[in-house]
Amino acid sequence: MQQLQFRRGIVQFLVVCLSLLAAPLALGGEDYDLYYRVFMDKAEAGWLHSVQKTEGDRITTTREMQFRFKRGDAESSASMTTVFVETAAGKPVSMRSSQQIGAKPLIVEYTFEGVEVEVVSDPHDARAVSRVPAPAGAWLTPAAANQFMRQRLGAGARQITYQTVDPLSGPGLVTITHTRIEKGSIQVGERTIEGYSMKSTASNAPGVSGDDFLDLNGRLVKQLTGMGGILVSLLAAGPEIVNESPEAPEMMISTLVTPDRAITDPRRASKGVFTLDYVDGEAPAPPETGSQTTTALAGTKVTISVDASMPNDAPAADVANKAYRESSAIVTSSDKRIQTLSAEAVKGIPEGDVMERARALHLAAGAHISNKNLDVGFAAAAEVAQTRSGDCSEHAVLLAAMLRAQGIPSRIAGGLLYVDEFAGKEGIFGYHMWAQALVEIDGSPRWVDLDATLPENPGYDATHITLIISSLSDADGSNEMMGIATAMGRIKISVVEIEHRK
Repeated sequence: MQQLQFRRGIVQFLVVCLSLLAAPLALGGEDYDLYYRVFMDKAEAGWLHSVQKTEGDRITTTREMQFRFKRGDAESSASMTTVFVETAAGKPVSMRSSQQIGAKPLIVEYTFEGVEVEVVSDPHDARAVSRVPAPAGAWLTPAAANQFMRQRLGAGARQITYQTVDPLSGPGLVTITHTRIEKGSIQVGERTIEGYSMKSTASNAPGVSGDDFLDLNGRLVKQLTGMGGILVSLLAAGPEIVNESPEAPEMMISTLVTPDRAITDPRRASKGVFTLDYVDGEAPAPPETGSQTTTALAGTKVTISVDASMPNDAPAADVANKAYRESSAIVTSSDKRIQTLSAEAVKGIPEGDVMERARALHLAAGAHISNKNLDVGFAAAAEVAQTRSGDCSEHAVLLAAMLRAQGIPSRIAGGLLYVDEFAGKEGIFGYHMWAQALVEIDGSPRWVDLDATLPENPGYDATHITLIISSLSDADGSNEMMGIATAMGRIKISVVEIEHRK
């Protein structure tokens, strides 16, 4: 049997979690140049460099992070850079995010223009420009947020809350909350450092919290961030860390989930009922899709039903959502190579037979990726079309782009999939990614699941458990991905019921 390429729960979600709470606080309004070691589960994985620089009336905050990790025997690397430009008065000018997770960077630039924000994504040869509403209400730019923190700490505040914008999350507002603020000290090597301890959370990272320690000058010294069952930490360091190459930590096998009982013949499963126990925290409500519904939600547990036989009607809001039709930095449906590839796949199939065209695109996307491996971090569809290489996430974004190129609305789904064997483990759920197409069936628009890593049509079965859905639009950034990040390492799965196709 084909080994599925699990790993979407490792790359983008680590980038998101690290970026959300890893912003070093450097209070007092002064420029700074700070370095940090990045640890994942106590193993050194990379570094973070944060700089604030003032030139005339402009303040620029730049953060660059690089890290490496293993998924079994395959080693991956990723880098992330964000740049935020503001005026000395705290007015936003522009921001930029660049994520190098595949072979080429994914770049999105935002320019603040009054009540609107211009969004420019430039993935390879498919530049796209759009406009979205500017953040509404009062919020703080990075340097202004540092100044606000300094004032509140100086006033002896025990809790501090403010709203800001993160380039990696797009122009939506993020609420940052610091609680349990106390003066104290920590031991770092042979030094005792006096300062402030606090717990930090961000509204776009539910279930993720950071335990921070700042010195008396307001510089972050240490941070521990719980990302599901994975511990990510930062420790202040010097510029020498940029040239160091620690051994990459293994970050995949520990995230595999063994259910309470084995599932026989999983690829033929037509219906399934599962209980997910989040163990150490309240269970979030998983998304309801064409094939998945929530049947119970209480405390740490949620029970869901998956029916692969006939999808439910799609909400009217999904039908009207332009993000499911537009090209983006990741779902590059305007790329010439993808346009050609998708057109070849549906040649001879009538335009009115949308379901048959979607199935043909599903098979074509899976066949096009000839080098199925874990070496790619998270590549845009244009890159995948060119390199023909990748794992489940590359299959998903390529298929989503091919669908949109043919006028079929699409999105990605991420969650868990059961396989008989993977990475030396038997009978496990692993984190996985696939595509969904919005097609009309019996006169109603419905989301149809299409897993391009599986060569059979429809390439989907009832052991797919959906934790997140996303258009992967430029405006939404990575917010929609947090459902997997907060689940990793925490979930226990009970198999309540399984039915098979006859």
